[in-house]
Amino acid sequence: GETITFGETPKLKVKVEGFIDGQNAENAKDYVAPVINNTNTDVGTYGLAAEGGQAANYKFKYVPGTVTIESRGMTKDNTEITLSQDKVEYDGKEQTPGVTIVVDGKELEEGKDFEVEYKDNVDAGTATVVIKGKGNYEGELEKTFEIEKAKLIATYEGETITFGETPKLKVKVEGFKEGQNAENTKGYVAPIIENKNTSAGTYELTPKDGKADNYEFEYVSGTLKIESKGMTKDNTE
Repeated sequence: GETITFGETPKLKVKVEGFIDGQNAENAKDYVAPVINNTNTDVGTYGLAAEGGQAANYKFKYVPGTVTIESRGMTKDNTEITLSQDKVEYDGKEQTPGVTIVVDGKELEEGKDFEVEYKDNVDAGTATVVIKGKGNYEGELEKTFEIEKAKLIATYEGETITFGETPKLKVKVEGFKEGQNAENTKGYVAPIIENKNTSAGTYELTPKDGKADNYEFEYVSGTLKIESKGMTKDNTE
């Protein structure tokens, strides 16, 4: 009997005893060595017996033995993990990039040789793929990937007012992922516009200070135009 690791070839060594004094496998008349046929390749313990032995002056009695095939371990040293994407953009849904596993040069089959779980794979940041050996393989390994923030575009819509009026300074924010808005987006802080201009003129203003856990902001400037206030009979004393 013997114990091997999945993927190795068993020696299937047969020990023959009982030769009469001075005889052996080399000189026994018409000697044909017994052999063991093994078709087992998956993890498990299998009973095997030799067969086919012949000799002119001997008869054979076969004693079974066992071959134990143990799982092949997946380790950092013998396993190569490749993800279909190392970086993905946040979209509010679970991110599950495909996984390719190669152990000792052999590509494994998901579902048969290993299973995959994902952790922290929705929000922007570092997500983790957990690979667990199955069937003929054992061990647990991890691989990380990045979920990058999506982009929100904050645009000052621009406006024209008359001197003395207060501008609305309205900012339009676009780019929310499906089902999200300023009310339900995690960590959302609306961008603002600061304006210290009060005199008549044309001013370019840019939003700033927008925040959100899963978004980064791109700011687009707009124009504030302050027009002179007319002096008329109706408004002037």
